[in-house]
Amino acid sequence: FNAVGGMATVAACSLTVGDTGVVMPTAVEYCPADTKTYAVCGSEYVMRVDLWSGTNYTKFNLSALVTSGCNPFHIRYRASDSKLYIPCQGNHTVLVWNPVTDPAMGAVVQKTGFDGPIDVVFTGTKAFAVQSGIDSLKEII
Repeated sequence: FNAVGGMATVAACSLTVGDTGVVMPTAVEYCPADTKTYAVCGSEYVMRVDLWSGTNYTKFNLSALVTSGCNPFHIRYRASDSKLYIPCQGNHTVLVWNPVTDPAMGAVVQKTGFDGPIDVVFTGTKAFAVQSGIDSLKEII
């Protein structure tokens, strides 16, 4: 990630993931509540980057925090509750995380009962998982 002329741009963001080498992000989301940017790579990691410092980043291993098999390809920020939503198709869950009140990612809520969630969409009052199964949408409660 680079900050160029006051504008945040994604340059060459990558995560080195153990022996698997470099993994490029599949989704990037800015969180105005904590002014940081988050990336997922289809691996078990979420990366938090402070674009304005240029060097400050934190890598979270989801397998150590929640049920294994969480390899998200999307991440979404919901302004109405200041939370990040991370759909995990591999283990049929959606992670809900407030990075402002829980910067260490120790209190992530793992919502279950989904059928291969691949994305998240919002209405004014509700959040829904976009699923790869027969029912395309399911409310995140």
